[in-house]
Amino acid sequence: MYIFKQLILLLVLWTGVRAGVSADSLKQQSPQTARILQRNDPWLGVDKGLHFVGSLMATVAVSKSVQRFAGQPESRSVVYGFGVSMSLGLLKEIWDGKRPGHFFSLRDLTADLAGSALGVCLSRIK
Repeated sequence: MYIFKQLILLLVLWTGVRAGVSADSLKQQSPQTARILQRNDPWLGVDKGLHFVGSLMATVAVSKSVQRFAGQPESRSVVYGFGVSMSLGLLKEIWDGKRPGHFFSLRDLTADLAGSALGVCLSRIK
């Protein structure tokens, strides 16, 4: 269990370091480019649905796995599930921010957050 906690901590720390680098790349975009990119990022696009469902599934899968295989209580396992799911979503957005023709999307992160929150609720159902 100690190793699992350390891996989660390393993932969260690495995500934080990478987020700082990504913020610099966002500052390099001109305001006009940022507006054009945001126009092509609808709130109800298919991409948001994929982020929502992916985060929901990751949260439930990690939470139930930690409960079952690591023997952690439900209250702790949902925290791990939420943390892993949001870390993966943030890493994906950082990666998008560095790829040409793509951008870091706060709307995608919002869909990740909503999916993870529903995943926490569903994980708590017995």
